[in-house]
Amino acid sequence: MERYGYGMMKDGTDYNIFTTVLFNPNYTIKDYIGFVKNSREAFGPYMDFFSGDMSKLSLLGKYDYKIPFYNINGDMDYHKNYQLACEYFEQVNAPEKKCSL
Repeated sequence: MERYGYGMMKDGTDYNIFTTVLFNPNYTIKDYIGFVKNSREAFGPYMDFFSGDMSKLSLLGKYDYKIPFYNINGDMDYHKNYQLACEYFEQVNAPEKKCSL
C-alpha cells in the first residue's frame, strides 16, 4: 500500500512511539522491569530464529506435503503475484488441495 500512497504512516505520526509505550497507563514500572529481566527468556527463541539461516524457509523445489494444502490469493493482490502462486499450486502434491482466488 505504501507504493500507492495509502500506507499507515504516509502522513507521519502525531505521537512519539517510545513515549507512548513508556507512559502507557496499562503498565507499571514493575511490568517494565519484569519485561527487561525476562526479555531474553521470552524472546530468545525468536531472536535465534531470525538471526539464523533464513534460506531454510524457501519453498523452491518443495512440492510434496503430507497435510492438506490451501492456497488463498486474490487476483487484485498488489503485494503478492497470484499467478506465481497458482503455478506453484499446480505443482504441489498433497492429500487435499484447495485454491481460492
